[in-house]
Amino acid sequence: EAAPVKEAGAWARLPSMAGRDWAVVSVGVALTTFLCPALSNFALFLISLPAWATLGALGPMYALPLGWLLKREPVTWRAVLGAALAVAGVVPVALHES
Repeated sequence: EAAPVKEAGAWARLPSMAGRDWAVVSVGVALTTFLCPALSNFALFLISLPAWATLGALGPMYALPLGWLLKREPVTWRAVLGAALAVAGVVPVALHES
């Protein structure tokens, strides 16, 4: 059966969650939206740009095992290859600058 069509301008309903769950989601949104970019920009004052780029490219390397551990998402060879390519792409820059 097809999903009901919403009226133009109608808002989607928020999920029904306990207050503590909303607090956890709100903290996660605040950390991801504000604190992470702020700390990343602050790190530019403390470390070299190539080191910062290399650290920034490591995201996929820890996202794969975390996704597997926390959500049991399958880790495919394509995901591993993509993560390795992301890191490998900035490592030569970091090595050249040091």
